[in-house]
Amino acid sequence: MTTKTTNDLDGNKVSSSPLLLATSSPPYLSCQRLVTKDGHCALRSSPPSPGLWPSWASASAWLLALQGHVVCVKHITSFTAAFSFSLETQLTIGYGTMFPSGDCPSAIALLAVQMLLGLMLEAFITGAFVAKIARPQKRAGAIQFSPQAVASPASCFRATNLLRRPLVDVEVSAVLYEEKDDQVLHQTNLDFQLDQLGPRPCPFFIFPLTFYHVLDRHSPLYPALREGSASHFELVVFLSASQEGTGDACQKRTSYLRQEIQFERRFVPAMGLDKHGRYQVSSQHFGMAHCKEPLDKECVVQINGDGSDRME
Repeated sequence: MTTKTTNDLDGNKVSSSPLLLATSSPPYLSCQRLVTKDGHCALRSSPPSPGLWPSWASASAWLLALQGHVVCVKHITSFTAAFSFSLETQLTIGYGTMFPSGDCPSAIALLAVQMLLGLMLEAFITGAFVAKIARPQKRAGAIQFSPQAVASPASCFRATNLLRRPLVDVEVSAVLYEEKDDQVLHQTNLDFQLDQLGPRPCPFFIFPLTFYHVLDRHSPLYPALREGSASHFELVVFLSASQEGTGDACQKRTSYLRQEIQFERRFVPAMGLDKHGRYQVSSQHFGMAHCKEPLDKECVVQINGDGSDRME
């Protein structure tokens, strides 16, 4: 899938993608992105023009009012009485003191519109309440990504579950948005794996996980990361999981630019043992990375790519 450029009135090329602005825009626009770090869409659209229908509606209302005044609702003398009549109508109380006149068809039409809007409002509130209980939207907010990714010899990033309630069937996908020399926005899928699971989903997510993508000459990310490459790219990561109790799906997104990928580094182990010999997650070491060093000769416990059984 590609996004082509168009020409403006002066004959200059104008891009329809914010990524294509990186090479010709001022320096402060070089960090523009499609997806923010917290997963929200960064695209904005211009507001539509209001048109002429408000003016026509106002003029029509004044013309109807000039034809002759008819009392549409009997015994309404103040705003409080009108509000009371509206409540009686909506709740079908009907005390009988105030009632619409049959000589005013607009009052009957307005009464029907109020009843329809009231039923729609009740259905919306009930549906929103049920959806909030059945599928809480804040569950995806408990998933956190590492602020930066590392590349050596594979491109890696971390994800952690901030709540003690586990997630199941975790799947990760990524899309590389890249602008090449032909001034066209290219989109390429990248495969990220977790240890030896391969493309299969992770069955249990309660501690930090490190996902990696092998950087070889067959990787679409390899040409973009090599030295001397002037192309601007954005790596968008999608993490989908299911809740253990209800089975409802949730998704969290983030993105990484070129300056957010650290080369020749590896993540610091984020899991270790406390004084009682139990596994403990260190939030301070979650997003930390240090220079790549040779592995120690001593035996270490590999836990989802996090390294050893002790904190460093």
